[in-house]
Amino acid sequence: MKRKTKKFWSLRYPIGVLIFLTVFIQACVIMIDENNFRGLTSTEAKYIKPLEDYSNKTLVENKKDLFLYEVSASELKLMIKNNKYSWIHLWRPYCTSQKCQNINYYTNIADKYKDLNFILVSESYDFQTIKKILIANNYTYYIYVLKDSIYGHKIIPAKKLFTDEITAGSNIKSNFLNDDFIFKDSNLIFATKELTEKICDSLLFNLK
Repeated sequence: MKRKTKKFWSLRYPIGVLIFLTVFIQACVIMIDENNFRGLTSTEAKYIKPLEDYSNKTLVENKKDLFLYEVSASELKLMIKNNKYSWIHLWRPYCTSQKCQNINYYTNIADKYKDLNFILVSESYDFQTIKKILIANNYTYYIYVLKDSIYGHKIIPAKKLFTDEITAGSNIKSNFLNDDFIFKDSNLIFATKELTEKICDSLLFNLK
């Protein structure tokens, strides 16, 4: 009897550990999937700074000094208030497509127009991925990130809330799929899924 009991517990222990690990791993996968790289971890926290005075054209001289500046839609509107034209691009650094990885595509378009300020806003806090892309593209402007305390951890609700807020008070209908927003002063005049050079030329040809 004692031998059977001992054998039972010897079998039950590894099974219990296996069940625990299975549940734990599934929970982690669910959490990561829901957060989709957005969750602000202690590792990323040291690279996050509160929003400072808008200075998008200030170069980051030392790549070791790269930081993410937290921002909300209302703060962005205040930042661009005195700019002639502003282009806010909502960026997904976790995306592996060329559109997301080659951020010079956007700066090359923006640099054609002397009165157009380009603002890159990351949807996620995945700093190591962001830093890798910035260095690969030799990107030297400030990087902003949707503020966790306002937009939360989950990528879809965060983007939905941001697009609702950034289009509020304008004639532009909120669309979850839009990533690019063009402002004249603080007034939203155009929003699209992808701002191409041709579209930008048609909107801002007078800035050349």
